[in-house]
Order: sequence, then C-alpha cells, then structure tokens
Amino acid sequence: AFHARGFSLLSDDALPLLIRNGKFWAQPSLPEIRLYRSTAQRVLGRTRLAEAEPALEKFRLSLGSAFQAKPLPLQNIFCLRTSQSLRIRRLSPSEACPFLLASSFRVDLENQARLVEEWQMLASLVEGVRVFSLEYPRGLKRLDQVVSAVLREVKIA
Repeated sequence: AFHARGFSLLSDDALPLLIRNGKFWAQPSLPEIRLYRSTAQRVLGRTRLAEAEPALEKFRLSLGSAFQAKPLPLQNIFCLRTSQSLRIRRLSPSEACPFLLASSFRVDLENQARLVEEWQMLASLVEGVRVFSLEYPRGLKRLDQVVSAVLREVKIA
C-alpha cells in the first residue's frame, strides 16, 4: 500500500539491520515481494505474477526500479497487532523490547555471548529509534486509512 503511494520497497517481511557509526540502518533485501493474488490485484492492480509459494498460494512480484537498493537510516518501527479499530501509540523502551524480541529471529540459542550481544543491540535500538504499536483492523477495505495514519505519525502526510 505504501508502494502504491510512491514509496520504494526496502524489504518484504524480514528487515536486516546494520549499525553504522552507532546508528541503525535498514538493509535492503531481495527486490521483490510475495503477495496473495487478490492483494496484488486490489492494492497494486497487478494480474501477472510468478508463483512463489504454491502451498501458501502466494505469488512473487518483482519490483525492479521501485525497490530501494541502498540502506536507509532507521527512524521508526511499527509493531503490528490486529484489532477492531485503528490506533497508533508510541511505546516506551521497556514496552518496545518484548514486541521486538518476539519479532526477531535467532538461529543459535545456545551461544551465550551472541545472546548478550543481541540484548545489548536491542537495548540500543529501543533507545535510538522510535517504536510504535500499530493496532489495525484486518482486511483491505481500511488499508488506505492505516497508511494515512502511519504517514501522519511520522509526519510525511
């Protein structure tokens, strides 16, 4: 939906982070997204798609020049939750940690040194980047309203 409003896509559902000079940066992933056919048709008006995950009925949409190829400074994180109504609330660092921890991917839970490093990185992240809770109703009908609310919150609207 952001792409339909002219924004470049940086990542699909996993966003690798980099640290440069003490600041967090969002690292681009593959220049494509995976969508259900109905979503691609309704949000982007696309009908020709390559099959990506047959078991999930998802299709691959290559973005080409609409993809953001260089890392960008990370300024905001939105933790998503479905709800009956739309609500955005800035989280304190102590509120943000559990959300972000639940959304992170850890390969090796046995490596104690790596876990300590990840906790330190998480603490730095919630202190240096604004983290929000975004509660929103499921479905595409109110997607434009959700996008508009996010853009207002980050003062881009």
